[in-house]
Amino acid sequence: MFRALGAKIASYTLLFFLGTFPSWIAIIMHDVVSGSGSIQASDVAGIFLSPFSFFSRGAIDPRSILNAKMSLVYSLLLLPLFAALVFRWDKKVFFALFRNARFPQMLYHGGLLGMGMGLAFFFTRPVEVFDFFDFLGAASLLSATLFAWYASVVVNDTFDEAIDQKTNSFRPLPSRAIEPVLYRTIGALFFAASLFLSALVSVSSALFLFAYQALAWAYSAPPFRLKRFPVVASLLSAVASLLVLFAGYTLISSDGSIRTFPTSIVFLFLFAYTASIPLKDFKDIEGDRSDSVWTLPVLLGPDRAKLFIASGMFVSFLASVFVFRAPQLFLLALLFGGWSFWGVLSMRDAKVVAGKRKTGRITYRSVLWWILGIVFLYGLFAAGMVV
Repeated sequence: MFRALGAKIASYTLLFFLGTFPSWIAIIMHDVVSGSGSIQASDVAGIFLSPFSFFSRGAIDPRSILNAKMSLVYSLLLLPLFAALVFRWDKKVFFALFRNARFPQMLYHGGLLGMGMGLAFFFTRPVEVFDFFDFLGAASLLSATLFAWYASVVVNDTFDEAIDQKTNSFRPLPSRAIEPVLYRTIGALFFAASLFLSALVSVSSALFLFAYQALAWAYSAPPFRLKRFPVVASLLSAVASLLVLFAGYTLISSDGSIRTFPTSIVFLFLFAYTASIPLKDFKDIEGDRSDSVWTLPVLLGPDRAKLFIASGMFVSFLASVFVFRAPQLFLLALLFGGWSFWGVLSMRDAKVVAGKRKTGRITYRSVLWWILGIVFLYGLFAAGMVV
């Protein structure tokens, strides 16, 4: 009886919160942001029924304004609610998914999206001020991008289980933390959530993320399984990265397309991504070799592959000086390019000696954090010097 009563109270509270949520947003915007101290029904109506032009899109049909705004609000509210439900339903599944998120790659994808938005603002100067719903839209597209990434992770894990048994036994399938059918179902839900959240914001962005998923499938799954071929695999991953960049660019650009995206930057990013993406393969050398996946570390050996990748990254930093036509960046590119070169050459596999793990300062698993940090700092300083 008490459980039923608690469920009814919880349901009523949830429905009340959702039904009154526009008022809560209006209160926050008026009392906290503007400090007006009072709010009227007309203020709520003004926020949610006023004309709405989302980023570079044209004005939304007045009949759909409320639906468009509340869809953004409620879709983002559902994400923590869904996470809480999964946690309540099965903590083992929740923590298995959390541990398998691969946070360096999530940060990488979020950075690609943000870089695309920043480049669009730099090259097209679309808008000067973003409102509350623009930020909600950007958050929705970021969530869609991360869901797209995780859906690709599920596809990769499904067809790489034999490899993961050797080098990544902690992942959901080798550890049996999640049953295969359930894991594939979760991947399908991530895929659907990615398309839904991105379509709420921009059809163009949704199409780019759909193409990203198609490339992820061709990369990992039979009959193509293009990850078996070293240069092809890296180039495919580089194109997938560009698609995420384009999704952010089309969101902000004044005409909602990539027509203004400089071709020289496309080739620079393609080269840089192709050169650096094989870094993720070093930790899987043993498993990839046993499954005939010919990554650069398997094909060339760890030492020569490190030299090849480090050289490509160094050249990418120097090339950015000429692509952006900013000679003032030369010393900065030389410094950060040299730092990345040293970091890649210095990375080592973790070795277990006498039951204790002894590692160098940079390992095959930690190198992604190092490189992401170097690229972030370079981008930060470069933007300050160029803009």
